[in-house]
Amino acid sequence: MNDERRYSQAELRAIFERAAERQEAASRAEAASAGELTLGELQEIGAASGIDPAHIAAAVRELAMPTPVTKGVLGYPTEVRRTRFVPHAISDEAWEQMVAELRRTFHQPGMAGGVGRVREWTTQARRRHGAAVHVMLEPEAGGTRITVEQSLRGSSLGFIIAGGAYAVMALLFGIFLATGIFESSDAFVPVMFAALAVVMFGGSRLGFGLYADRQEKRFEHALDRLDLIARDAETTPAAALSAPAAPQESGRIDLDSLPENEDEQARSGRSRTRS
Repeated sequence: MNDERRYSQAELRAIFERAAERQEAASRAEAASAGELTLGELQEIGAASGIDPAHIAAAVRELAMPTPVTKGVLGYPTEVRRTRFVPHAISDEAWEQMVAELRRTFHQPGMAGGVGRVREWTTQARRRHGAAVHVMLEPEAGGTRITVEQSLRGSSLGFIIAGGAYAVMALLFGIFLATGIFESSDAFVPVMFAALAVVMFGGSRLGFGLYADRQEKRFEHALDRLDLIARDAETTPAAALSAPAAPQESGRIDLDSLPENEDEQARSGRSRTRS
């Protein structure tokens, strides 16, 4: 780099402005690392980068929420829950679109309802897992909290109890065999119950784990779609949704606008000539 170069007045002004911007950005980054920025300052930084301040506020709210994890016991998932905060109020039209999207995502008509300003949508419990998916929209300051959850506790506890019963039977028959109550030829009985316990625990845990993983991805996809619907509804002008249809032209015939026939034209011509 040539240090002997001379800069024009316009270049000097641009250089100093850029240097001031870099110094301000560095100061803000240092303050952010120390946790000294307010929400308003974060929104200003985001706006300078082209980020909507509403999304900055939504991100802050989401970070303040409990981390959405899949709860479990003994390796079995008992609850799958995902939560998202959208910086928009949900109108009736947007809620109708969300219900239609949820029906497509979960392949069930479900049941939509609500209490006050809280809206809910619930699927029908299926025989395979006996668990319904529940979606709830709760208005909060600055937006709406959307929660998608499913409880697997009943099904998981059922498999745990069944596996535990097989394990107890294997232990009892093993004791009977060791004390001589059963003959050695009956050794296959405790082995059979032990194998059933292993299959019940291992197979059901694997199956439920895969199912929970699929549900997590499905819930995230549903939240993405609902977030998109909320944003589209917010940006669509209300007048465009309620604009009246263009008036149709009347089907009546204007008799005065019809051309006269030849006899009438000739008659009118003679009357004009006589006068």
